[in-house]
Amino acid sequence: MPVTDACDALIQLDWYSTRWLIEEYHKCLKTGCALEKRQLEQATSLVTLLGFFAIA
Repeated sequence: MPVTDACDALIQLDWYSTRWLIEEYHKCLKTGCALEKRQLEQATSLVTLLGFFAIA
């Protein structure tokens, strides 16, 4: 993303600060919930499973 002023830089820093939370969420899905082992064949099944895991 192009940064042309201090306001743009602050916006990018805010977005980047959420990266670690997202990384931990993905790690939880992969290791804790074994999402990759599910081998789902349809996108709707994956969305349903992700919805369930989001609560867990």
